[in-house]
Amino acid sequence: MTVLARRPKRHEPFNIDLRRTDLRSADLNTGNLANAQLSESDLRNANLISANLYNANLARADLRGAVLRDSVIEGAITAEADLKRRPVSGC
Repeated sequence: MTVLARRPKRHEPFNIDLRRTDLRSADLNTGNLANAQLSESDLRNANLISANLYNANLARADLRGAVLRDSVIEGAITAEADLKRRPVSGC
C-alpha cells in the first residue's frame, strides 16, 4: 500500500484499481490516490490526511471514522459512500 500511495505525480496510462479492497486503518497520509478506483472499498478508520483523492471513485466505499483532513477530494465520486464520523467515546 505504501508503494501505491507514494507513487510520483506523472501521467499513468492506467488507474489504480482497489475496488472492494479491505483498507481498514490503512495509513495513506499524503498518499497520491488521484483517479484511483476505490468503489466498495473498506476504508474505515483510514488515515487519509492530506491525501490526493482527486477524481477518485469512492462510490459505496465505507469511510466511517476515516480522517480526511486537508485531503483533495475535488471531482471524487462519492455516491452512496458512508462518510459518517466515528462516535466520540464518553459523550
